Amino acid sequence: MTTRMTSTTVSFKHPFVLAHGQVALPAGDYDIDTYEDPIDGLSFIAYRRVSTTIAVAHAQLGDATTSARQRQIIEVDPDDLARAIKHDQETTS
Repeated sequence: MTTRMTSTTVSFKHPFVLAHGQVALPAGDYDIDTYEDPIDGLSFIAYRRVSTTIAVAHAQLGDATTSARQRQIIEVDPDDLARAIKHDQETTS
């Protein structure tokens, strides 16, 4: 079974919250990876999402003691992420 990964970058213009309010992040660019496994036994190719992650620089988490290149990967609920993106797009300065 081969897992496929789709990578995108999302730009937030405003601070946002993920994980049911447990992770607050500043505005900026974030790398999003979605992992999907093929669904076996079908007569056509189909995939099932198994995980969605966001890469967060330690500096974005308020850790000034680490390198800006060090990142933490956080698994997120795709629905939470979609709500945060929609809220950011609808929010005016």
